[in-house]
Amino acid sequence: MINKIAYVFWVVAGIIIGSSCGGQRSDHRDNEIATESKPINLTQEMFEAKVASIADYKENFNDWKYLGDKPCIIKFGAEWCGPCQMMAPVLDEAAARYAGDIYVYSVDIDREPKLTEIFGVQKIPAFLFIPLKKQPQRATGLILKGFFFKRINDILLEKE
Repeated sequence: MINKIAYVFWVVAGIIIGSSCGGQRSDHRDNEIATESKPINLTQEMFEAKVASIADYKENFNDWKYLGDKPCIIKFGAEWCGPCQMMAPVLDEAAARYAGDIYVYSVDIDREPKLTEIFGVQKIPAFLFIPLKKQPQRATGLILKGFFFKRINDILLEKE
């Protein structure tokens, strides 16, 4: 019985995520999505070079300096995670839709356990929205596509 309930939950969640993009579009490039833009697989070395010093982040997690020249999203997930796989097309679309405006990174928690530990990720998928000038914001779990893009516009691009 529980397996049937879980199955129905995942099917319904997939339908909701897949259909949540209806309504008015807020970005002028929505119809020009480039399929070649994908999230960048983020390693610990890349994190140190492009996002922040791990030592600085660990010591000053409320006041660390982001090294990027554009805002970014970091998704923590795994290949075996159903909800992570359901969010993958949304992340791909975000990478294509906002190419040139933001960086979209993806961290495989199995390949980068130190990054996962540093950020205290306990549930996946987990997202870190890092604007240029404000504090990063976290989100966990399935996020409806429309709300995901709204967070990008509100937090990273500061569009209302």
